Amino acid sequence: MTDGFPMSESLLGIGKTGPNNYGWKDIRSVVSPAFTTSKMKLMFPNIFERSQVLTNVLENKCQNDEIIDVYEEFQALTMDVIGRSAFGVDADSLNNRNDVFYFQCRKFFNELNFEKSLGFFLGFISRPLGYMIRPFASLYKSQKVISDNLRDVIVYRKNNFKDYKRVDLIQLLLEADDERQKRENVSF
Repeated sequence: MTDGFPMSESLLGIGKTGPNNYGWKDIRSVVSPAFTTSKMKLMFPNIFERSQVLTNVLENKCQNDEIIDVYEEFQALTMDVIGRSAFGVDADSLNNRNDVFYFQCRKFFNELNFEKSLGFFLGFISRPLGYMIRPFASLYKSQKVISDNLRDVIVYRKNNFKDYKRVDLIQLLLEADDERQKRENVSF
């Protein structure tokens, strides 16, 4: 199922030997140390800060007698927390519904069904056909914006690894990989 569009190049597609001849075991040796309880607790301030912003947004809307769409507010909170805690993106969806990360993620998830995305449907039916139509599919365009932004964040973070102090999943993974490289004298 992961061979088709858009999942074929994801971690779900990795077997014993994956991208650049790294298998699941190699990747897991970097990922696992980043998911300890103590490391996850380090990301709590990101969640707390975004929760405080949500509280302020809701207070302001109440004071201005605005209608509150609780579902939409919690979607924005979720995207901010994921963006900041996992991807190191300074998402501010709670204050700006036109935030690039929020907008593109919503667009991606709205297109992630067979009824709305012909590219998604055809990619599951035929992998070669999925690759041919992929650049023209709206699902791919949303995915590409998100992936390109994430790639830029990762490149920046790798180049500024020693100076960057923010605690998020990318930083934890980079630290775990750095420790693994020192331990094994190997690099990805």
